[in-house]
Amino acid sequence: MAKIDSKELVKKVREKEKPDRTNFTFRFNAKLMESFKSVCTKQNITPTAVLEEFMESFTKDMKG
Repeated sequence: MAKIDSKELVKKVREKEKPDRTNFTFRFNAKLMESFKSVCTKQNITPTAVLEEFMESFTKDMKG
């Protein structure tokens, strides 16, 4: 898998339209999640948008 370019990921998140949504429940390391949410807040983006962009990139990368 290719290395993640965080700045590029943030740029893509900000440019995307909001898709239809559904709810899921995941379990994450609590400290990691709090740190992640803090970074997202500082970047003025939602954790959901970042995770969606990562999942989309990962899915495309694995199909290729």
